[in-house]
Amino acid sequence: ELSLTPKMADGFGIKVKQDGVRRSGKDLLSVRDISFADISRIWPELESVAPEIASQIEKDALYAHYIERQKGDVAALKRDEAHIIPEDFDFVGMSGLSGELKAKLAQVRPATLGQAGRIDGMTPAALTLILSKLYQKKRGKSA
Repeated sequence: ELSLTPKMADGFGIKVKQDGVRRSGKDLLSVRDISFADISRIWPELESVAPEIASQIEKDALYAHYIERQKGDVAALKRDEAHIIPEDFDFVGMSGLSGELKAKLAQVRPATLGQAGRIDGMTPAALTLILSKLYQKKRGKSA
């Protein structure tokens, strides 16, 4: 609930981007060089927070952006996992895949990218290549 402007933060010796956007204590703690002790100088009522709780709050705030980005990555992965691979998709003719992986894909004939990802020896790079070829093929049909 506590927030301040960049100008107010500067008055406390805390350097943030001077963009006029109010920042909460959590926003301030997400900046690597800002500690719970720093925001306690701004809001003295926070001085009563136990040190172990303050430490956990610092960690949670610092990693919150990474966690949000990972949630986005997970959502994209789930979306891509469900991507359907057409029955006539030519794995063997794809450049960039190992011969062994081409043979496995041609034999298994995965119906989705998620199924392809569970094939022994599949790599993230190979999945990305397959996905890009699927998008390329899709764009070719819609053009």
